[in-house]
Amino acid sequence: MSSVGTQTTTLGGIGGAKRKSNRCVDTDPFRARTLYALAALWYEAGLGIKPRPVDLNRAFPATPGNPQKSGVWNRLRRGQTLPRRAGAPQGALMLSLMDAAPKVAQSYDWPIWRLASSQPLERHEIHGLMLGLPAGIEHMLVGRCPGDRFLRWPTHRALEVLWMSREHSLGGLSALVALMREAELDQDVLTFVEARAEMIRMLSVLAAALGSAVLGDEFAQFLKGRFATMVHIVPGAYQGHPAKVARAERVEIALSTGAPRLDARAEFESLWKKGEVPPDERERRD
Repeated sequence: MSSVGTQTTTLGGIGGAKRKSNRCVDTDPFRARTLYALAALWYEAGLGIKPRPVDLNRAFPATPGNPQKSGVWNRLRRGQTLPRRAGAPQGALMLSLMDAAPKVAQSYDWPIWRLASSQPLERHEIHGLMLGLPAGIEHMLVGRCPGDRFLRWPTHRALEVLWMSREHSLGGLSALVALMREAELDQDVLTFVEARAEMIRMLSVLAAALGSAVLGDEFAQFLKGRFATMVHIVPGAYQGHPAKVARAERVEIALSTGAPRLDARAEFESLWKKGEVPPDERERRD
């Protein structure tokens, strides 16, 4: 069993210390490396030569002073950091990237990064990320109504998986991941299994989308491992005092068998209500 909270986390300088917002420790390295790979392709298409990190430092400096000595792009290449957002006080790199290569800059905010992360997501957050998908795809999942209202279409989930299977693109792949995240909240094993099967079939789109065959293969392996089995969530359960939001953690359970089980929630709730703690949780607390 594992409890996943919403506390701030960092990894090797990703996003900087004590920075919250939408940082995802497990997918941020992929996001940084994708930004580098796509920027390198853009540079090569324009000048006909493959850039070194120092070349991208000159083209898109993170600071206005002495860009040749800036090592941001070298750290991006290794997945060790992320640039500040364009609206941040130190967002010079993203500002210049948005002006010169907007399609490259857009990769920074792809919904796939938060959807694929192990970071907990509430239902409205998943639906909000669905709205960030390409227009034709997001409209099949979430509709806009008069008065700036939004509606998650009450369509059958199996039909939505079928629709997404025909969208052989990064957007279609992201939508399938979103459907899996939603299925975890609903404890809908059938939708999860069907969406995962289609996701695996669609992983070939990653090489072109991420700008690197090696990076695409690595992220494909990450997705298969991340969604190897459905996380079983106990609805309404949390650890920590409810008045202390920073300490409250949503209770989740991933069975060691590696296979989804329909009775997982009932089994765990039975133990939880009796005050018993599964062996692996007891060891973690000790």
